Amino acid sequence: MMTTLPAPIRHGKCFIGVSEGFDPLHKFGWADIDRAFVSRYINYLQKHGYMAKVVNKHQTNLKALINPTFIDGVHDNQRAATLIVKKKIEDRDKAVEIYLSEEELQALYEMPLTGKNDHIRDVFLIGCYTCQRVSDYNNLNAENFETTRKRYTHNPACPAKDQDRGDNSNSQ
Repeated sequence: MMTTLPAPIRHGKCFIGVSEGFDPLHKFGWADIDRAFVSRYINYLQKHGYMAKVVNKHQTNLKALINPTFIDGVHDNQRAATLIVKKKIEDRDKAVEIYLSEEELQALYEMPLTGKNDHIRDVFLIGCYTCQRVSDYNNLNAENFETTRKRYTHNPACPAKDQDRGDNSNSQ
């Protein structure tokens, strides 16, 4: 049975990962969260290539840290959460598609890696081939898998060409 972390902890872990790049010296505190701070944070995310939807997600994670910590008396910055406003996602932002071609996936598969890098690549490829998001497959463990005699099982939620048989009869 998998245990889901409480929301503030999940949001905190996500924010910490991004904030390490944004503020590697840990110079800001709760009182420093003002309009200029939020603008710098958004600019940092955009400068590093985050799409508008992901920028919104990181703002939501920050806000999800601010609110309960204020309620619990960790800080007294009443305005902090109100300064974080999500950007409206434009159609042009939605049109951006990020994907890897079959050739790129094959090149990743064939790339000679060892140790942890080999494992990370394999987990990433499992996510690609099963149409799972990182958040879906990061919590997988050995109990989530079973060995079968078939090399490839089609996932109806992810129409794909059945490469073992050389046809696409399972595609929608």
